[in-house]
Amino acid sequence: MLGSDIPSVRLGGIYALTRLAEDHPAQYHIQTIELLCAFARNPTGGKEGRDKALEYAEDRQSHTAPLLREDVQVTLTTIGGRSEAGLGYEKATKGFQLDLRNADLRGADLREANLSGANLTYANLDHADLSRADLSDTILWGTNLSNAFAQYADLARTRIAGTNLKATSLKGANLSGADIKPLYLDPAEHSYMTQAQLDETSADPDNPPTIDGSESISGLAWRPS
Repeated sequence: MLGSDIPSVRLGGIYALTRLAEDHPAQYHIQTIELLCAFARNPTGGKEGRDKALEYAEDRQSHTAPLLREDVQVTLTTIGGRSEAGLGYEKATKGFQLDLRNADLRGADLREANLSGANLTYANLDHADLSRADLSDTILWGTNLSNAFAQYADLARTRIAGTNLKATSLKGANLSGADIKPLYLDPAEHSYMTQAQLDETSADPDNPPTIDGSESISGLAWRPS
């Protein structure tokens, strides 16, 4: 069903898998979440392909922002809203990780989503809404968070390496124990965290973020309020 060219059939497959995992988490939760992550990374759709399906509209700040395809958004909502029982099985499964590497998630609605521990290496989250999302312990290596909304998101212990943070809203985001290190990428296409962005974040006073002192972010300093 997920491989169908018909949007309603793909949605039916997503809902059927979700119900199966909820009713029988011990047998099917892990397999279902891995399958849904694979679909989010490489969605099917034939002529309704991903590039054509991404339309543009005014976002919350009067910029143009992509609207994520409905079946991919439903998939992400399912992943981000996993049950406590399902989360328990994930913790008990050696090597389990939400694999969203290289996923094109522009414009995704991930408000309050639980993405703790996810691998978001080189994922594109331009204009995504991550407000109050749990992004603790995630891998943000080369991730594009430009124009994203991450107000009050939990970024504790996250390694923010080479993350594109151009125009990213980080007001109130929790950076306790986060590792802020730059990669030497093309500055014309990449923007590191600014002091203004850092000043809007928060952290445990006993566990502030670690900041690399390299020239690419010279002058960046943790200044707790």
